[in-house]
Amino acid sequence: MLLKDEAALGGDDRNLLDVLMEKCPPIRQMRHLAMKFRMLFAQGNTDQLDRWLQQAAGCGLPHLQIVAISLTRERKALLAAMTLL
Repeated sequence: MLLKDEAALGGDDRNLLDVLMEKCPPIRQMRHLAMKFRMLFAQGNTDQLDRWLQQAAGCGLPHLQIVAISLTRERKALLAAMTLL
């Protein structure tokens, strides 16, 4: 549910997501960063990748920070994957 487009969410799921994001700001932050990455990857937008990696690495959410650090280490492979689409 956290990674689905809003248009793909049913009414109950959308309501639950709204409550979760209201009650737990880290969930809102994680969803925002995850959806941004999804969009960048789908569009092959490599120009914004470094900015996203910096935002995710500094977000204060440990699991997302680990993902950002790992992706930074594999940046060349990630850029290649993004341009293949």
